[in-house]
Amino acid sequence: MQETTTVQLTVLGDFRSGEYTDWVRHRANILDLTGWINTRDNNFVEIEICGNPILVEAFELACSIGPYSVTVRDIQVRTVSNGPYSCSAFEVR
Repeated sequence: MQETTTVQLTVLGDFRSGEYTDWVRHRANILDLTGWINTRDNNFVEIEICGNPILVEAFELACSIGPYSVTVRDIQVRTVSNGPYSCSAFEVR
């Protein structure tokens, strides 16, 4: 099994358009990452992502910028685990 990292992202910003969720799911699929996204309200999104550590880092950077129609104000990252970990598909909660 390949080396993986799992991180949780807390993203604050303006997510009223709903575009951020689809954008995040698309980026996760492009990078072959798994996990989930949960939009708590129009200003708060939680993401858990799992995969290759280099690709997870690239995903974090992409999420801090976001799509054109979204304003990301802050992103907090917390490592959940490093090492062999079995990940499933990416889902919207």
